[in-house]
Formats: sequence, C-alpha cells, structure tokens
Amino acid sequence: MSLNHSARRSVLGGKVPEFWLYGTVLFIFCILCTCSREASKPQRTDDGSAPGIEKYAPPGPAPKREDDRPIALEAERLQLLMPVREGDSETFRAMMARGAPLSSVDPAGRTALHWAAVKGRGDFVDALIKAGADLKATDADGRTPLHLAALADAGSVTRSLLNAGAVVDVRDNHGYLPVELALASGLESESRTLLEEAMARLQEEPGRSAVREVVRRYIEAIKTGDANTLQALSVPGTPKPPAEFAKPQALAYTLQQTDLFEEGAVVVGTLEFPDWPPVRFAMALKRCGRTWNVLGTSLWIE
Repeated sequence: MSLNHSARRSVLGGKVPEFWLYGTVLFIFCILCTCSREASKPQRTDDGSAPGIEKYAPPGPAPKREDDRPIALEAERLQLLMPVREGDSETFRAMMARGAPLSSVDPAGRTALHWAAVKGRGDFVDALIKAGADLKATDADGRTPLHLAALADAGSVTRSLLNAGAVVDVRDNHGYLPVELALASGLESESRTLLEEAMARLQEEPGRSAVREVVRRYIEAIKTGDANTLQALSVPGTPKPPAEFAKPQALAYTLQQTDLFEEGAVVVGTLEFPDWPPVRFAMALKRCGRTWNVLGTSLWIE
C-alpha cells in the first residue's frame, strides 16, 4: 500500500481522513509485531540446539571412592539403618559382613550408631564400635550417639560408648551435654550416674583444674569481700568490682562443668544465697599468658 502525492501532502498538512491515519498506524504495528516474533525465536545451530541453552546431558559414570569402588545408591546406603532401627539382628549381621557403609545417615543426620544408641541395642552398638563407627558423628541437632543413649537412659550402651572413648563434654545445638539430657530420665538414671562419674574425672584434668581453681579463688574473694583479689583475678583493664563485692557475702557454691577453648574457658555452676532459690552462673575466663583471668559472669534462675 502506498500513498499518492496529494495524500502524502495531506498527511504532512494534517488533513488526511482519520481512517487513513488509523489504517497506516495499524499496518506499521503489524509489521513490527511480525518482526519481533521472528527475532524472538531461538536460532538453531547445526546440531539442532539453541545457542545459550544447555542441552540435556545424560549422567556420566557413577562417582567412585578412593579405593575405586562405585558409591552405592542412596537407598543402598541407608539399608544398614533399617535393621538397626527394627532390631533385625540377622539382617544386621549379614549387612555388616558385606561391608555396609557405617557413615550413612538418614534425613535427620543419624548414623546406624545413633539409632543403635537411642534404641538401646547394646549388641548392635558393640558391633558397630568394633567395626570403626564414628563416636563423634553428630545428627541434625548436633547430638552424638552418647547424647541419644543418655536421653534414652540406655545404661549398657552409655557404658560401651564411654569405654570406647566417647567424648562426654560435647554440647548439642541446644547447648545440652549428654549428662544434662540424662537428667530427663530421673534421679535413678543409670546413664546419668555413669556420665556424672565421667564428668567428674574430666574436670580433674590439669587444664580444667587450673581454670576451676581461678573460679574458686574468685568466688571465695566474693564471699570474704576481698575486692583486691577480685581485681587481681580479673582480665587486665577490667573495671573495679561493684561496691557490694567489698563486703562479705553469705553464699555456697558448686562447680559443675568446665568448657575449654583455644584462648578461653567457661565454668558453669550454682550459687546458693540465704532465702533465695539456687542461682546458676556461667563465668567466662580468658587466657593471659600462663594464667587464666575472669572476663565476666552471667547469673540466672532456672
């Protein structure tokens, strides 16, 4: 379609009929849309694929372990967990004889040893430990098999794990030690008794003993109102102790747990004041050369 000279002149002069104007605009719009659709189509390369779009690649060879054995499929890797959870001794022994992977975990991050511990299956635990199962493995809650044995009050399992070298002072993601989880089983809990004995032995190790001695001296200074000793045992540069610490305090205390870090330590214990419920405290210390100094204290009532 083309416009004659007079029509072009009318367009320039603004006198062209409206239907001509609308028709011209519609025609141009259609041309633009057609070009746009053609430009938006992906152009094919020689092999039929579109540039910039990755072609589907079939999976390659199965990944292999360091010993060149193919890694088992997930379903196969989890097979060892089933007989442990169900207590199927025959299947468990058969899979152990086949060399089933001990480090396989379920969606909650639990290994076969976790499940054997929480189910209280002592024979399974002993077999897994003998085969080299990881005593320090943690699940999604940061709990080791010892945590779960304590929570289930599986006394024989707790004993086996402790004898195998399980670490007793690991806190889970919620801040609980195995011995603290054992409290949920009651005062007569066998696991609690075993763990408390293990914790007591742990606290007497030289490194922890040095930290606890500083805390004892610090609390004794509070009891006697010895502000100078409090200042001397504090991290250099710490402000002077509050005025109420300069007078004797009637209190008793116990130290329950000491956590050691590279350059710091935390001691948790209980303070008992007259006419007050027991107060829990956590005292933070910092290594200063060859000694430890108190960094600060937090108090709370449970």
